[in-house]
Amino acid sequence: MNISVIIPVYNGEQYLNAAIDSVLAQACAAAEIIIIDDGSTDNTAKIVHNYGTKVIYHKQANLGVSAARNTGVRLAKSEYLIFLDHDDVYLPNHLADFLALFQKNPCIHVAGGKWRYLFASQRLKDAFPKHHLIDKETYEPYLGTHVFKKSIFETVGMFDESLNFGEDTDFLIRLKNHGIAVNYTGQLCYLYRYHETNTTKSLRYQTESKTCLLKILHKSIVFKRTQVNK
Repeated sequence: MNISVIIPVYNGEQYLNAAIDSVLAQACAAAEIIIIDDGSTDNTAKIVHNYGTKVIYHKQANLGVSAARNTGVRLAKSEYLIFLDHDDVYLPNHLADFLALFQKNPCIHVAGGKWRYLFASQRLKDAFPKHHLIDKETYEPYLGTHVFKKSIFETVGMFDESLNFGEDTDFLIRLKNHGIAVNYTGQLCYLYRYHETNTTKSLRYQTESKTCLLKILHKSIVFKRTQVNK
């Protein structure tokens, strides 16, 4: 039983080392670490090459995070897949906790854990608008806290490359619509780095996210109607 870690990255030179190091520091080693470079123009490639054979590096044109994740899924050779954003980090027992759960319950297809924010500076933490989530562990849906049996992608499909934002939410909704339950470990396993250039802070996100959300909801409604009419 093994896990492939997929890290999509675009211009990630500032935090990529920390992300990769958090995988290499796992109590239970990943079978492979796959870095999908989505057309970076900074020092991302140089950083990755410094790890040598410890990682698998694949570069493609800048097609977006969904396309990068889909490439990772196709390249992965393990039975289980897990994703890590290039600016986030795993806690040391992340993979071990999930493997223990799958070994105990081999029929599980998806497992999830808790996450919390990791602030890039005290200033950002002090100004954070969601005060109730500061230093709080949460099960609030986040792709990186989940491990997926690779075979579910044949049932649910790949990440929607037509979505500029919310592609992870769309995928988790499709899991639910297909009746695939998420089994939770109860452990804190993932740190989401809150920094100056998070995607959710961009002007493009502010202008396009609502449209993407409406598309996701429409897709879900259409799917459910299709199932009712079968």
